[in-house]
Amino acid sequence: MIGAPPNVAHFDQVVARFLTNHGFPVRDYTTGAPQNQHTGLARPGEVAYSPEMNKTIARLGAHARKGKRRRLNGNEQEAMRLALHEGLHQMRYGRTPEFYDGGTALGTVGGYEEGATEAVAQDLLPIIARKRFGHLMPGYESVERAFTAYPEQTWNVRQLSTFGSGAKSYRDRKARVWRRTFLHSDPDARARMIEQANSARAEWGKRSGR
Repeated sequence: MIGAPPNVAHFDQVVARFLTNHGFPVRDYTTGAPQNQHTGLARPGEVAYSPEMNKTIARLGAHARKGKRRRLNGNEQEAMRLALHEGLHQMRYGRTPEFYDGGTALGTVGGYEEGATEAVAQDLLPIIARKRFGHLMPGYESVERAFTAYPEQTWNVRQLSTFGSGAKSYRDRKARVWRRTFLHSDPDARARMIEQANSARAEWGKRSGR
């Protein structure tokens, strides 16, 4: 079987180090051979991408090897977001597989896992883009873009983080910290955070009439 291109594997390790250094201690993982089922896929200890996505991530890996500072085009931003998303899943695989049981529909355990993973990947994307490539992404909101994974689940987690943290907007630091805490939490703690956030949202609805 043909393995992943070296520059793709290199960039995944760049992402893994970045995540660990920013408070997301992912387990060691490798990059698997290209696969056609999904654009990106995480398995316990492994991530893999489609052939087309591999080409874009390979370019990022080549630039990262050279330490090159450059502007990233839209495809490269999406590829980096995907690498963050699949890398973040490695915090969970092997420890709490129940997060992946029962599908990923909105409001399910898996749906919250995917929404939180995607929301945090989007929170981190401007940081890694700036630190690795000097590319600034002010006002980045990937959830509103056509290629973003799990848009409903991601938006739901953003809303929960706003009400659960008491922030004025999901962009605020308090909301970002809530999402980070949620992603790290076990199922019972997540359930409590969701209940508290929904209660706060219901109270706001009573006051505002919305």
